[in-house]
Amino acid sequence: MELGRPTIYSEEIVLDILERISEGKSLRSICEDEKLPTMRTVLRWKLKYPDFCHQYDAACQERADSFAEDMIHIADTAKPENVNVAKLKISTRMWNASRMKPKKYGEKTEEQTKQVPIVISTYSETDETTDSDI
Repeated sequence: MELGRPTIYSEEIVLDILERISEGKSLRSICEDEKLPTMRTVLRWKLKYPDFCHQYDAACQERADSFAEDMIHIADTAKPENVNVAKLKISTRMWNASRMKPKKYGEKTEEQTKQVPIVISTYSETDETTDSDI
């Protein structure tokens, strides 16, 4: 009979954790599952296993996209009686997404949002005038 939580690094456990992170779950909520290691163990794995650290960071960036989807759903399903809760959930996800993927979800400076004008040419070969037309 197994006692306690897993502490041995395994590919199966790692993939489960990474999948849950990329789906928008926090490490704290993931580690509440008694079948998974504690948060402290997972954070130690990040220090001990460089590949896991990179995979963990990539999953966190994917989580930012999941948060963006969550924000749309929260806004679409908000009711007048829970609008303040919805605003809090959206702003929390927005803040986190902007830190996880700043280029995509971070605050844009005026320089970054400056639009480049598009010039459309209406020139065609039939518009050319020749010396014989004059």
